[in-house]
Amino acid sequence: MKNTFLWHVGRPTLIWITLLFAENLQAQDSLYAHKKTYNSFKAPLIEDNSFFVEEAFNQQKGIVQFISTCYFTKIRQGDMAYSFTHELPLKGVKHQFSYTLNYFMFPSLLPNGHGLGDVMVNYRYELAGKNNWALVTPRLSLIIPTGDVSKGLGSGAWGTQVNLPVSKMLSNKLVTHYNAGFTFLKNAHYSLAEPSSQDDFSQQDLTHFHAGASIIWLANDRINGMLEYMSSFNDQFDDAGHVINQHQLLVNPGIRYAFKAGQSQIVPGISLPIAWQEDQSTTGLFFYLSIEPDFNLEGN
Repeated sequence: MKNTFLWHVGRPTLIWITLLFAENLQAQDSLYAHKKTYNSFKAPLIEDNSFFVEEAFNQQKGIVQFISTCYFTKIRQGDMAYSFTHELPLKGVKHQFSYTLNYFMFPSLLPNGHGLGDVMVNYRYELAGKNNWALVTPRLSLIIPTGDVSKGLGSGAWGTQVNLPVSKMLSNKLVTHYNAGFTFLKNAHYSLAEPSSQDDFSQQDLTHFHAGASIIWLANDRINGMLEYMSSFNDQFDDAGHVINQHQLLVNPGIRYAFKAGQSQIVPGISLPIAWQEDQSTTGLFFYLSIEPDFNLEGN
């Protein structure tokens, strides 16, 4: 699952490129065009997260996953967001528990702007599995306000997030993932640049809507290429503590590789996310590492 950076898309060209890419890959695998379920195709070795788009694969019994990501949002300034997610199956593939810890460093904003961000506790239920037309696994998350608001590391508010991941295998060479979701923060705090004598913080409810998709190209059993885009309409505080709505977009080309180490599958990856907001773009650097031990010695 992923992650916390959601952007607004309004570029039909991106959609056209995505569909053209999918059409070319499916043409190479036309023998499988009539098949409809995930299990109709050869199971890929890597059934893993996209980097920003959440997949719909729950962990199988006895298999846990440790996911670390490091996103350098401003490479020259050293701004960085790190997250760690631990996914655990609850008796079987239908139910999954996970938690996400975040750590931020923002030297371009504050010299001491680093520390723990807000924590997320997550539950996912597999609504439709691999024998269905697509995998559908809705997620409900609790947001715990552990980040320091005065340093811009957290919202200072309890919140909830709902996300609907859908995964669909289109051919032996192509897997797609789709997301749509909503976040609500109750009485989020913002540390004012010029605090009054009465209150150092502005407080408002914040909402975020997001949607996105990714295409995973199975170049071979161990190497995947990917293209993602994420979009969102986000409530944010301006410098005066007033809530404004921002449209944001992220396009993320990347690559990942899988190998075995004992009973664990290890998947490192790298990408170059390009983000747009208010007609300004920034290019970042994203690192991904998944470690997936299999403790189920008797099989799944």
